[in-house]
Amino acid sequence: MWFIIESAVAYKSLFSQNFIGTSGTVVPKAVFLSVGGFDENIAGPEDRDMWLRISRRYALGYLDVVGHRYRRRETGIMGRGGGVLAPYRVLVMRKQLEAGLPPSLRRHARRNIAQSMFELGYHYRSVGDLKQARAHYRSSLKESFSVVALRGLLISCLGRRLVDFLKECRERGSGQSL
Repeated sequence: MWFIIESAVAYKSLFSQNFIGTSGTVVPKAVFLSVGGFDENIAGPEDRDMWLRISRRYALGYLDVVGHRYRRRETGIMGRGGGVLAPYRVLVMRKQLEAGLPPSLRRHARRNIAQSMFELGYHYRSVGDLKQARAHYRSSLKESFSVVALRGLLISCLGRRLVDFLKECRERGSGQSL
């Protein structure tokens, strides 16, 4: 069985998650060329960027069968953590903001950017680069307020020795993560 996903519905849904498995798709060459194909400046979510550009202009056909299987490996792009993909996810959302969005999608794009900036802050905090962590947590908060980003910012302001001391205390105590 097959379905048509209207352009506006597909476009809005892609802001929540990339539900399109690129290896299981067929795109007419004219459509691919009309949106400029893959953006080679984006590594990782270049497919989501392209699907957003396609769905902004075209309805999508959906065939209700398994057309491919996705395997995650530690060495693959999805296994390398948020520090690798987050900057590119920010770029994808910034491109959408530049293209002009209605207010509801604008908020959604800014939340996506904030989430990616938070992931970068967390990544830098986990490797001990508190200066970079603070910068990314602040960027996250500028895009869209969240308590977890504020918490990350406050923790990263404590300094490495105090953070290490608190982690040590936590490990001896309740076992909750900081």
